[in-house]
Amino acid sequence: SGAGSKLFVPPASNFYAIKSQHPLFPGHGLVVVSGGSLNLEGSLIPGRIVLDTPTNITSLLYFPSAQELITIKNFWFDANNKADYVLKANEQYQPFLTMEQVYFRQGIQTCCALSTFVATLTNVQTFRGQKGFEIKGIGGGPVTSTTLNACYALQAKQIGFDCGYLTYCTFNSCAVDGSTGNPAYHTELAYSFTSAYGVTMNACGSEGAKRHLKAEVYRGLSLFNPFMLSAGDAVTPVDYLIELVGG
Repeated sequence: SGAGSKLFVPPASNFYAIKSQHPLFPGHGLVVVSGGSLNLEGSLIPGRIVLDTPTNITSLLYFPSAQELITIKNFWFDANNKADYVLKANEQYQPFLTMEQVYFRQGIQTCCALSTFVATLTNVQTFRGQKGFEIKGIGGGPVTSTTLNACYALQAKQIGFDCGYLTYCTFNSCAVDGSTGNPAYHTELAYSFTSAYGVTMNACGSEGAKRHLKAEVYRGLSLFNPFMLSAGDAVTPVDYLIELVGG
């Protein structure tokens, strides 16, 4: 679409089913290509989008190129365990991105894979997958000036928030919850950082995760009121909650 466009997805009688791959981008369901300043607005559960292809694909929602000023609001994307990624937007930077009240569910590997800077995510939720969020720069580069408000990774098997090289980023009231009743979805690690430079976490918690946080390299990492419930599991007692490897 052209710059300044808006796309609204109205409620459906049940849901919108994606039954085929994109003809120009094989391996992907929905593809976003924009000249910039694109506003995508859905209808949450009445307008949820569910992948229903006959074979597994790479992603339900794909950003193949760098695009600025994209807003995604009130969407429910369910890959239905038929795609490696629910959102795959990690091949090029997607700067000045805004997401609000968006649900990414049941990716095989990662629900929300994102490369961005100067971005804001508010009430963005992932459900299951090996990883909930994967927030990393291109080629090991930084993700900068990005804020996550009340974002939630639910029942990710490995990592709730898998972050690469983050600089001056903020997490406010985010949460990672594994399943305390289902060992298959007991999250291994809630928050992971390859490098955390000038990163602030305010009142971020985890429940049903074996460990809370690990930072490989850090400088100016601030944790205010972290909270954890139901750490470890029935077989493996907690050996540590927070691991800071190298300052």
